[in-house]
Amino acid sequence: MASGLTTADSTAKLLSDLKIDAGDWPPSLVKNLHLLSPDQIQLGKMLLEMGQSHLFQHWAEPGVDDDQKKAFFIQLSKLNSSYPGGLASYIKTARELLADSKAGKNPYDGFTPSVMKLLSLEFF
Repeated sequence: MASGLTTADSTAKLLSDLKIDAGDWPPSLVKNLHLLSPDQIQLGKMLLEMGQSHLFQHWAEPGVDDDQKKAFFIQLSKLNSSYPGGLASYIKTARELLADSKAGKNPYDGFTPSVMKLLSLEFF
């Protein structure tokens, strides 16, 4: 690095600048943080806070599959911006639906399926 900082030093500085304590983050993610933008790191933080650390448990060492890691965060960023309430809302809703399903709740209880009466249109 031109500045004389190691990757670990630059990662520590970035985390400090973002006011993030990554002490309990998966080591495989921390080692690769230099690949991510500050916004992507914030997204990673949110995912970890939502209990999604498994997404990073088997990340390769820096220098291996870096393009795939970057693409993963680009996709996450797109999903986060396109889902109402972002990925946090998606995860929360998914957990609620899974818990309801496990408890045997059916969101369609009380509804009766029906087939719409078809209307035939004739064109002149």
